[in-house]
Amino acid sequence: MRFASDARTPLHLRAGGHSYGGWSSGPGLVVDVSAMSSVVVDTAAYRARIGAGARLAQVYDALARKGVAIAAGSCPTVGITGLTLGGGVGVLSRAYGLTCDAVRSVQVVTADGTGREVDAQHDPDLFWALRGGGGGSFGVVTAFTVEVRPAPTVNTFFLSWPDSNAEVVLLSWQDWMAHADNRLWSTCKLLADPGRARLRTLIAGTWIGPSVELARQLSPVLSAVGAPPMTSQRRALSYGEAMLLEAGCSNESVEQCLAGALGPAKRQPFSATSAILAEPLPPAGVAAAVASARAGLGVAHLVEGGISFDALGGKVADIAPADTAFVHRRAVATVQYTATWGSPARRTARTPSCASTAQIPSHPCSSTE
Repeated sequence: MRFASDARTPLHLRAGGHSYGGWSSGPGLVVDVSAMSSVVVDTAAYRARIGAGARLAQVYDALARKGVAIAAGSCPTVGITGLTLGGGVGVLSRAYGLTCDAVRSVQVVTADGTGREVDAQHDPDLFWALRGGGGGSFGVVTAFTVEVRPAPTVNTFFLSWPDSNAEVVLLSWQDWMAHADNRLWSTCKLLADPGRARLRTLIAGTWIGPSVELARQLSPVLSAVGAPPMTSQRRALSYGEAMLLEAGCSNESVEQCLAGALGPAKRQPFSATSAILAEPLPPAGVAAAVASARAGLGVAHLVEGGISFDALGGKVADIAPADTAFVHRRAVATVQYTATWGSPARRTARTPSCASTAQIPSHPCSSTE
């Protein structure tokens, strides 16, 4: 940091390297913190010290081995730092809050080359900014101390309907999540699949309450849609198993998961952007979303593309918008617009990824999720 300042050299920070904007690379120096990947868990204090370069698969594995958990994203190779600095949304966010909400202190090197440990009492303004203000904006983070919780049993579910039900599914999902138990999280996806000439319409998610209550939690949305789902899958998993499933790595070790995610079989050209849904879409907005997703069926060489609505609310909304730098506390959902594509020869060779796994469709691999 001191050298870059003295030499007036551009500086780029990289942990997982998943920045949609490409900000983890560029001209000048790249500070790659991926080697700083230790995860040390204090089960007595319910705290964990996580190095800035740890990837989510490594974090989940280390925590699960100690019987504890945090709420974070899904992609196994996403770095904990970019995710946390952007807020950090994921499948347990409604139950536990954002990843940044669990942070109790941050070790950071600021632009003047000074190493600091910041928290609510020490440099509180910087601590505020580091919880949701974005990666690379305020210094180089080298470690986090986070509060952890007892690891829950995670009940996963997956429901899909024919293309003709897309509008009623999205409308029903919005109303359902507005009144859902905090322990329930879900995503609603409209995904154009040109290889199969269909719009995949689905709801998937997690429930960390008693397993026997999952059917009651799903009943309102099933009743509202009216049409029975074509596919209905439910599983009760340990925290560690569920996170591997969300990463598209069921029955794999963490090492295999990370290696596979970076290998040719699961790598495709991918583009994405995102938005915040401040309030539920009206019927006309739902119709427009469905029409836009369906239009992807006519895009040449598209493997899969569409829109993902990932629920917020719950514990995320318990914190006032000004209490952290993540201001979207009252929003309904995050919305991600994604596309993967390939050559004509690969068009039908749809491979599972963390953008849409074959079992439980998960988050696209952004640095904040």
